[in-house]
Amino acid sequence: MRRLAFSGLVLLAATSCSPSLKGASQPLAQEQVGAGLGLDVASARRTALDFVNAYAHTTEDDGGRLSALVVGPKLTTWVHWMTVQNQQFDGTISGVAEVRSVAFVDSFLVQNAVGGQVNLGASVTFTLDGPLTLLQTGTAEWRVVDATRDGQSMDDGIQLFQDLSVASHGVTVSLHSLFMFTPAWQFNITVVNRTGGLIRFEPDRLGLFVRRQGAPAEHTHGVYTQALDALPSGFDAEGLVGFPQQDEAKGRTLSLAYRLAGGRHVRFDFPLGDVVTQVPPTGSEPSPGPTS
Repeated sequence: MRRLAFSGLVLLAATSCSPSLKGASQPLAQEQVGAGLGLDVASARRTALDFVNAYAHTTEDDGGRLSALVVGPKLTTWVHWMTVQNQQFDGTISGVAEVRSVAFVDSFLVQNAVGGQVNLGASVTFTLDGPLTLLQTGTAEWRVVDATRDGQSMDDGIQLFQDLSVASHGVTVSLHSLFMFTPAWQFNITVVNRTGGLIRFEPDRLGLFVRRQGAPAEHTHGVYTQALDALPSGFDAEGLVGFPQQDEAKGRTLSLAYRLAGGRHVRFDFPLGDVVTQVPPTGSEPSPGPTS
């Protein structure tokens, strides 16, 4: 079973413009609250509950319900790669959501938007404890744009990459995103094989190299999903590689390799110092496994 507990911050749009998710808040006078707020409050509470249940049961519908409840590039990416991880897991995954409490707390003003806070206590396998931020996408319709997981903003823990690919000898490896969720770093990658033959992943050459001034490079071994293992020519695959959580990206290089049909080893290196722009603080004990 997955365990979680979190409270929610709900943003209700007061104008047709999308509200900023940052800014000072202040209580609203009762006369400022529109007549339709009751419906919006009820739907926001329902969205928070639906999010918890959809998260617990992502394996039952390949994340379809969860995908419909989030908005924004980061959480949309998170749902996609969590679904990839679930599909490649060699076993059975099940989740049971236990909701203990849900309550709309108060109304407030966030720049040009009416906002409110929903406190929610629930459990799935790990702990989410903190604000759940929703954005209104229509009348009484909401989507989740951020949640606090293990004391950490999920938005802060997701790094998206644009056009970060390395091509060599007919093989292209693309690094799509990095999930920095305690207690591991999960890299989401795509591999394309146009070599004319079968290529095989080299587990012993998978590593996260850490270079510190005045010291030799440290090599941390990682884990990977089997979809990356063997790839015929003309095919592509999505897969995950995971390492223990890191305290920074500076001086670190993700390295992986494939063996071509003729026996040649082709290595792909991704220096992270210039492309990982933010690293959340480390939390519990590190683990190399995927963290979605």
